Amino acid sequence: MQFAGFLLDRFIAPKSSSLTSCAAPELTDLPNFFGSYFLNNIFRTHVPDNTRSLTIFFLRRLAIARREYGLGRAQMLNCVAALTESAEMIRFYLAALSHFEVVVVNSYLALISHNNVARLIDSQMQRAFKEGDQSAAERLNVTYNALKHFNENVEKKSVPDVPSPLWLVSDGIECVGSKGEVKLYFAELVDILRDLEQDARFVSEEVFNLAAERSAKPS
Repeated sequence: MQFAGFLLDRFIAPKSSSLTSCAAPELTDLPNFFGSYFLNNIFRTHVPDNTRSLTIFFLRRLAIARREYGLGRAQMLNCVAALTESAEMIRFYLAALSHFEVVVVNSYLALISHNNVARLIDSQMQRAFKEGDQSAAERLNVTYNALKHFNENVEKKSVPDVPSPLWLVSDGIECVGSKGEVKLYFAELVDILRDLEQDARFVSEEVFNLAAERSAKPS
């Protein structure tokens, strides 16, 4: 069975009927940074208490975001391979959208928690973004808020009549919130995740190696 495109856009997600390709870059599996952090704290040295809880939160959220990105990309590829406007296409689209909603939430939480860890260590560290700077990080925040505040935006009638605050297009995620429509490209999201991966490697592995080298040097 196939459905008219306007029905998909009205009841599934905006522009869902026109999705015909997936340009989301492939990502390799994320190393088990939480496991490294856990073991290094037990067998090597302890990190400062004021950063431990946020670091654990950061590592867990990043792992979730990366896992869900891979799952979302796989379902999106299934979606575009399915018969256009078919029930199978709808099923894959909704699965992909659900995974990418989780990616948005956890990517943003990972970004902010890591930024807060850095600011605890160095109070002069800049924030991850400034409101209105139009950076990818700021648009990730806007996308996160569009999802988080969708109920109240609907109640206040500050968003148009749409079935979902987020939707997928070939090269990214679009959203509508109190600030209007915003687009976050998959390539930008991947850049954020890759940068966070480097940060995760540092806080879970490299910082312990540095501490061991310093302690081994003669005083």
